[in-house]
Amino acid sequence: MIEQDGAHFDALVALGNLLNRTGYRSAARLSYMEAAKVRQSPIVYVNLGNTYLDTNDLELARKNFERALELDPVQPEAHQGMSYVFARTGDEEGAERHRDAGFRERAVTVFPYRGSTPPRRVVLLVSALGGNVATSDFLDDRIYATTRIFVEYYAEATLPETDLIFNAIGDADRCARALARASMLLAGSPAAVINRPERVMRTSRVGTGDIARGIANLIAPKTILMKKAALAAEPPFGFPFLVRAPGFHTGMYFTRVRNERELSAALAELPGTEVIAIEYLDTRSTDGKHRKYRAMVVAGELYPLHLAIASDWKVHYYTSEMASDADHRWEEQRFLSGKVAAIGARAVRALRELGQRLELDYAGIDFGVDRGGNVLLFEANANMIVPSRETNPDLAYRVPYQQNVIAAVGEMLLRSTGSTRS
Repeated sequence: MIEQDGAHFDALVALGNLLNRTGYRSAARLSYMEAAKVRQSPIVYVNLGNTYLDTNDLELARKNFERALELDPVQPEAHQGMSYVFARTGDEEGAERHRDAGFRERAVTVFPYRGSTPPRRVVLLVSALGGNVATSDFLDDRIYATTRIFVEYYAEATLPETDLIFNAIGDADRCARALARASMLLAGSPAAVINRPERVMRTSRVGTGDIARGIANLIAPKTILMKKAALAAEPPFGFPFLVRAPGFHTGMYFTRVRNERELSAALAELPGTEVIAIEYLDTRSTDGKHRKYRAMVVAGELYPLHLAIASDWKVHYYTSEMASDADHRWEEQRFLSGKVAAIGARAVRALRELGQRLELDYAGIDFGVDRGGNVLLFEANANMIVPSRETNPDLAYRVPYQQNVIAAVGEMLLRSTGSTRS
């Protein structure tokens, strides 16, 4: 269509959506911008805002959502996007205002089914606060007829009749009330359940340490939820230690403090009245680098997902040195292809026991390994992303291992609905 008409609005939006789904966000933005030249439609600016939200560029996300609301003041997806912007900047009052406008009339969405055989019905439970498992690669619309429900705004007492309930609410710190509501909704349903809410509720930052206590060769840092004033008056650990705001991820509102001055500055910047204080574990290897491994747990089985290596203590894959260092990439491939050889049998046994204790059908574990071969636990919960594609050809070796996890989840869902792949 674009070859015939380079200014075709629907084709430009569709191309932008495809590029965004496959990870080419810069190209997606260009396509949306071209569409905006053709027609000033709020949905274009919503889509643009979402691409910036995905990369945590909150100022540009906000500008695009605001432009969408200028064109249509009641546009629900724009209000939804604004709610996430406000939440990430710590303005909970503004976030709640936009959540109400964006989700109150959109509590239930029935997605189209595109299969040629009778579908397996799935109810997907999510939270309007965010903190949800990304399920787009798991729930194939040629197999599943999916009904998504934002539990905070769902007025019914029972769920629709279904074959499977996938509780995608994964953040126990941010979404405790949503998880409690989801648990109440499940009480009257006979359907199989993935990640029961009451089990997810145990995986808060503090709760995960309790779950891990006593596992051989696993070290979980002491973790305490505290009022800011109490932490300032009497820190529970010697410096340095870590402080973070509950319910935030990807390094947001998370810092290391080395003295009282840094603690005071951190507390002034963190949103809310409570913070999580975490004992600092030195994760440096003999080369001085910090390593963060991720393994997924699906139906009780352990799957290596990635290794990120960086010079800074706060390690995330997208800010690590993997793309620029061939030796690091070789080390990651060694972990992916043979986790016992890479981290040691004792560490694997510790991870397996933790996976069993979590009692979740789908979860992830982020961890380091110290020089004695012990697991250093960073976090373990359901709210971990499994990418399904790589835009950097140097990292393409990761894709088969990502697909292993996706395939394992697919098999688990089919078993839960009474079938397996032929």
